[in-house]
Amino acid sequence: MSGKIIAITGGPRTGKSTLVKLLSEKMGGKSFLEGEEKDFPARILEDIKSGDRNLELILWFRNKGVQDYLKALEIKRDGGIAILDAFWATNDVYVDEWIADEFEKDILKNLAKTDYELLPWPDLVLSLYSDKDKIRKLAVAGDREFELNDEFLQKQVDLNNTHERYFRKLDKLNIKFVDVSKSDYLNQKQLDDFVALIKKYLKM
Repeated sequence: MSGKIIAITGGPRTGKSTLVKLLSEKMGGKSFLEGEEKDFPARILEDIKSGDRNLELILWFRNKGVQDYLKALEIKRDGGIAILDAFWATNDVYVDEWIADEFEKDILKNLAKTDYELLPWPDLVLSLYSDKDKIRKLAVAGDREFELNDEFLQKQVDLNNTHERYFRKLDKLNIKFVDVSKSDYLNQKQLDDFVALIKKYLKM
């Protein structure tokens, strides 16, 4: 079997990390996770909470995404499966949402353009979207305490909507949109259905 890169993308608290971990175990793949509160450097965690330094926040996640993707390409070349929790293209979603300064925005847009030109697209992108109730439920169950206030939650909902609009505008045939509002990844049948869906899309 030839190697594959599968990107699970979506707005905050759509369950990407959980799904990536479960799919990796089920399919024998290598997972690459965006991380939880305990995984971030203190400065980046401060940026997330305050929203004061969004330029460096986007750049930090962009660099991590590219570094993970280069490792994923090596796995693909060796015939393996790499499954990513978000990927380098996801960062472009946040530029218009978070960056007001036009000069900074141009820098990030040009960087994103370079990434699109140099990095191959994943073999499959599953773009998850969800409703507010599910986002709140996953925020409560998660490890990021700062996500639990109502103002931050509404920002997560807005980002989910922005993310879905962004990926629907991309002219890529291998982006598949999945409503996960009612999904329970720990349900074995639902997880098996996800695996079957992926294999169908990838013709595995």
